[in-house]
Amino acid sequence: MSKRNLGLYLIPSPLHEEGFSFLPDGVWESLEDIKLFIVENAREARRGLRRMGYKGDFDSLQMLEWNENSTPGDHSNVFSALANEKRAVLMSDAGLPCIADPGNVVVMKAHELGIPVFPWVGPSSILLTLMASGLNGQQFRFHGYLPREKADRANTIRELERKAKSGETQLFMDTPYRNQTVLEDLLNLLSAETMICIGREVHSPKQSILTKSAKEWRKGVPQIQKIPVMFAIGFKK
Repeated sequence: MSKRNLGLYLIPSPLHEEGFSFLPDGVWESLEDIKLFIVENAREARRGLRRMGYKGDFDSLQMLEWNENSTPGDHSNVFSALANEKRAVLMSDAGLPCIADPGNVVVMKAHELGIPVFPWVGPSSILLTLMASGLNGQQFRFHGYLPREKADRANTIRELERKAKSGETQLFMDTPYRNQTVLEDLLNLLSAETMICIGREVHSPKQSILTKSAKEWRKGVPQIQKIPVMFAIGFKK
């Protein structure tokens, strides 16, 4: 066992099939003898790995899934494999592991087992949207998905605007097929001066990250149905 590879390696994944390259040269060569991969979805992981230049033999890997549908039995299998191998790669389907992703539980287990954790830098639609938004990057909060029910979603949007008035940027997302409805709710409910950032297809060749006031967005509502989007709201300083 190579001591250089002892640890849990958090490897980011592309946000899009045509996403930009981000891993430094030689990453996979340095991890070539790691055979345990803990992934959100095995099929997506294999596709992502090939896009990132992984040339290993998938048949030689133990690829275990960890996602929101995992059972206690799945958890036990992953923990046992991690304790046995003491070296593994952790990946999500897209972006950074453990950020808007359930992989943090695996990382906590690694700490309990005394296994070092090594995070690699990569794309996060949350942080990239925040960086490009012009909104407050020193105080911010990510809320995940908004409620599905319209009344509940409206109440949440009003509460997010109230929090944003304190200077804290509020970031959130929804499923692509609801994005247009979410945007319409934002434009109907938010005050005219509230700033809305729409990050479309972040970290892809089609990327667009644009911030305008609700008043300005109402003059020309973009079509974002079925497109990956990250939203942020806040106020100018």
